[in-house]
Amino acid sequence: MKSSKWKKSAAFALVTAMALSVTACGGSQGDDKTGSQGSNPGNGAEAKEFVYVPEFVDIGEVSMSNTIFEGGKLYYSSWSYDEETGVSKNPVFRYDPAAGNAEELPLKAEAGEDAYPQSIAVDSEGNIYVVWMRTVWNEDNPNDYRQETMLGKYDSSGNTVFFKDLTAELADGEENNYIQRMAVDGEGMICLVFENVIRIYDSEGSSQGAISLDVNWIESAFQGNDGKVYITYYDWNGSDGGKVAVEVDIAGKKLGTAHKLPQNAGNVTAGPEKGFLMSDSTRLFTYDPETETSEELLAWLDCDINGDYVEVTGIAADGRLMAVTRDWGTNKTEIVYLNKTKASDVVQKEELVIGTMSMDQGLRAAAVDF
Repeated sequence: MKSSKWKKSAAFALVTAMALSVTACGGSQGDDKTGSQGSNPGNGAEAKEFVYVPEFVDIGEVSMSNTIFEGGKLYYSSWSYDEETGVSKNPVFRYDPAAGNAEELPLKAEAGEDAYPQSIAVDSEGNIYVVWMRTVWNEDNPNDYRQETMLGKYDSSGNTVFFKDLTAELADGEENNYIQRMAVDGEGMICLVFENVIRIYDSEGSSQGAISLDVNWIESAFQGNDGKVYITYYDWNGSDGGKVAVEVDIAGKKLGTAHKLPQNAGNVTAGPEKGFLMSDSTRLFTYDPETETSEELLAWLDCDINGDYVEVTGIAADGRLMAVTRDWGTNKTEIVYLNKTKASDVVQKEELVIGTMSMDQGLRAAAVDF
């Protein structure tokens, strides 16, 4: 009997601990829809002075890769296949929310139509950097092939600034030619991140050396608010392990201090003012590496967003927080502007509390649909 009672008590405690606070926003899921967070937190929680009101812009059913924000614009590559011609395409697009359309950028002249983007970066002046990959098959032996790697820099109109074939150069190095990530610092220095090395190039494409890494997988690379490049990865060699963000010291050809991040942090990028902006499946928050503290900005569900669908986060040209969400099942893609608003100016919503033994993306999707 004691064991049975203990199990029931433990189950009840788990349901209580996993309770989910959901705001019932209602409304449609159409274009340019606007939801809001109530200023009454309920459950004895402290009321927030500010909340974030989401503004949704539907950009259609889009297959996206290499997605980044820069200057308030969205850059991505998108693969498509024409069944009639048997030709596949994988161009780079730039979506301008102000204009409301996606522009295919004419970047493939040197790389060739059969090349595909492996990584994309954009600097503050709107210059676009693309790592191109191409598979070349041996016509006499279908099992024999080689990978070619190329780096291109283009101005904001798509005109070539430089184009460089890296294939021979990479064949002489210790790393394979798979570039995991790319980032550009505030002075236009380019970091190509491989499995165990970062190769550095200047703004004209000339090699500036390399930094050796004792890391198996780089999760992200980005430019911080200070103009420096940072990489994130799991530090399995550290005393307590976990995810870290590390400055890339380009001039010194070494990595800087490792800042431990919250365990579930993803989509790590430059923060609104300082530090880093990051998210997990339930919330969006900032992290200050100097104090090693994080601050929650919002809960995704409070903004009618399924956190599992968040592809990337960033800062709009006007300083607003932004996110791109994509429904895994339908490919429906939206840009979400998160407008910081006084809680007293937002209509309060009725709050429902749901008990659940666990939480997954299906339940989050159902909550948003509700």
